[in-house]
Amino acid sequence: MNGESSTERVARHILVLEDHEDTRMLLGILLRNLGFTVDATARVADGFAAFQQKRPDVILCDLSMPDGDGFGFIAQVRALPEENGGKVPAIALSAFSGRKVVDRALRAGFNRHLAKPVGLDTLISAVTELLTEGCG
Repeated sequence: MNGESSTERVARHILVLEDHEDTRMLLGILLRNLGFTVDATARVADGFAAFQQKRPDVILCDLSMPDGDGFGFIAQVRALPEENGGKVPAIALSAFSGRKVVDRALRAGFNRHLAKPVGLDTLISAVTELLTEGCG
């Protein structure tokens, strides 16, 4: 492994959709400190525009936002052809972690669901797994 951490080996671009300003800023700071490039938005429309402008390697998406929800956002992404990013790996972030919410998120097209507050190790592990699995 020549001294590199798994995040250093797979440092890539992440799109964060999170309407809570403190959470959005904290995620951005933490991920950038780990070597990722990050676009972070508070609205679904802005997130989809950012997605189209610079396709991320992984999406972190809150399920509840003021102008829509993560389910609608991932539906837009999954409707795209693969060559336009339709299969980019995505993680749903939600304060709700009941089986119904998790199942709905996975059926909607998310690859993983993480309950908030999520620990940094858990988040990085999930992102790294998606990057190394080649979901996108």
